[in-house]
Amino acid sequence: MFKSGWRPNRSFIYGLAFSALGVFTFVVSNAFPGLPEGHPGPGLFPLIMGACMSLIGLALMVQYRSQDDGNKHSMVGDWISIGILLLILIVFPWLRNLAGFPIALAISISGVAMLLKILHWKAIIVGTSTTLVVFLLFNKLLQVPL
Repeated sequence: MFKSGWRPNRSFIYGLAFSALGVFTFVVSNAFPGLPEGHPGPGLFPLIMGACMSLIGLALMVQYRSQDDGNKHSMVGDWISIGILLLILIVFPWLRNLAGFPIALAISISGVAMLLKILHWKAIIVGTSTTLVVFLLFNKLLQVPL
């Protein structure tokens, strides 16, 4: 099935992890209770997100399979970025309790953008504007407290 010496690259690993997380999200959100008369309940959004995550992960794995050997990159050097990303995810709940949801989200999104090698000032603009959109959408439009 695989060539000898086959080693997965970052696209394949990320795709596999993203698909697994999407399937997990899909399965867990199916257990959420529904609303009377068949109206969508609280599990609708996670259900859609889980399905989309699974499809994106599969697309990443297919993209890996279609690349020629010269374009395949190994995961060497990515472990520091993965560690920093995990640190951001671990610190987020603590920072949310300390500084509030909007500030914690802006800092987290800006940090992830900086990991993606986006210029610092652009990362801060992306983090701030994304936080503003999420806050306005959920808190003001949908009236869901954050």
